[in-house]
Amino acid sequence: SFVLGANNTYSGGTFIGAGTVVIQNGVNATGSGGVVVTNDPKGYNAAGVLTWNTSTATISGSVTLHSASSSLIAQLGPAGGLASLNIQGGITFDANSRPIFTLSPTYNGANDKVVVHNGVNGGGVQIGISCGATLDTTHDYVLFTSTAGTITGDFDPTPMWTDTTPAYANQYSIITSGNEVHLHYSP
Repeated sequence: SFVLGANNTYSGGTFIGAGTVVIQNGVNATGSGGVVVTNDPKGYNAAGVLTWNTSTATISGSVTLHSASSSLIAQLGPAGGLASLNIQGGITFDANSRPIFTLSPTYNGANDKVVVHNGVNGGGVQIGISCGATLDTTHDYVLFTSTAGTITGDFDPTPMWTDTTPAYANQYSIITSGNEVHLHYSP
């Protein structure tokens, strides 16, 4: 892991080709450029992971996740616990990438929601959900919100349960509603 724990002023962007980059500071930890999470260009058997452990994590540029190998999945998700991410640009999920969200058993609006200011492209990828044995069946969990752009390239409607498979797992689906992506429960 490589921890970015302070404001950074570099502008060339951040490339994560292997290992994990942790955003520990709220604003400008990744400088002002974009962030690319991909498989290692040196040929190592690894792909990058972008994670954060603060509720004020912000990326100034856009984010792209892509891996050239189906056995190496580029990932985006929090470093244990519930924390949101704010992306000032857009986010694109290409081949062999996955967002992972940690959801609490009772909906209270606190989850790993990713707020994107310039559009979300799901690229048909499957969303990973980390949760306990139960999830709230009375509210949708908001996963992505796009404030100034659209949601394109819908996500795979079937969530991937990464830890525990919750009760009624087959009744949950990933849906797009307006400018948001939700984990939706259908009774």
